[in-house]
Amino acid sequence: MNKTKSLKRTVDEWRKNWLYALCMYLENNYEKIKETKVLSHERVRVNDEEYKVDINDYTGSDINYIFFNVSNGRLVIQKGKRLTIEKFDVEIV
Repeated sequence: MNKTKSLKRTVDEWRKNWLYALCMYLENNYEKIKETKVLSHERVRVNDEEYKVDINDYTGSDINYIFFNVSNGRLVIQKGKRLTIEKFDVEIV
């Protein structure tokens, strides 16, 4: 049981780290986004709106929803009825 709990904590931290990278990407690539905050391993706040976020595993959308597939860089952002699909592409120097 302890190994399962430890593994879940590791996976949650992995997701949370991707959310920090995603928030930095959003702040630096969208003029309208002034502030982001990671709330948990599955929730972020963008400006003043909360989003459910899935990393790699699509679990179903919410009114405000972000899906990010790290293996191919596909980023889907849903805000209400508006849907944006793009490629998460960064250069590390």
